Amino acid sequence: MIIFIDESGDPGYKVEKGSSTVFIIIMVGIKEDLEAEEISERIGKLKEEMGKSVNHEFKFNKMTKQERIKFLLKTSKFEFEIRSLILFKGEIGGNQKYIDYPFLLQRLFKENRSILRDARIRIDKIGSKRTNKEINVILRNSVTKSDGKKWIKNCKFVDSRSNNLIQLADVIAGSVHRYYAREKEDCDVYMKIIRNKMKREILIK
Repeated sequence: MIIFIDESGDPGYKVEKGSSTVFIIIMVGIKEDLEAEEISERIGKLKEEMGKSVNHEFKFNKMTKQERIKFLLKTSKFEFEIRSLILFKGEIGGNQKYIDYPFLLQRLFKENRSILRDARIRIDKIGSKRTNKEINVILRNSVTKSDGKKWIKNCKFVDSRSNNLIQLADVIAGSVHRYYAREKEDCDVYMKIIRNKMKREILIK
């Protein structure tokens, strides 16, 4: 299993000052390497079909509604599953300024251990090397078995600009965020396409 992880929504808790009302982390799991390669190749072909350069990066927030629909319709024909954590900020923040991203990732991992055995984890780079290293340590500790061995095979941070499957995770994360935020007229459009891929959703309110 190869698992690609990305998030959607900003880390701030000041919703009244413009921060997003929800924060999403998603895991896109692909069982077979060949399937992963075929999905990546299909996304590359989509760039050509849409008149984009080969180095174009698909990002949900920079795509039109029709581009998102086409992207999801074409990629959803392949075999993959989605597991997500949805944080509804509300009053949860208290005196906190920012969400605890490593903690939320740890929660997502712990509640999805069934798919983590020998998995290869790929996470979009989200900040400084120090932050990424901290997250890596926390994630590894969260999937340690009682005998001290690790559930996962490895965990690496990758650049979304050069990884089509992280771009897939980005578009899916944006789609899930749009659905739960309920702020735009297209909030239901994308979820309808990927609903059958959703295996588990962890809601935190």
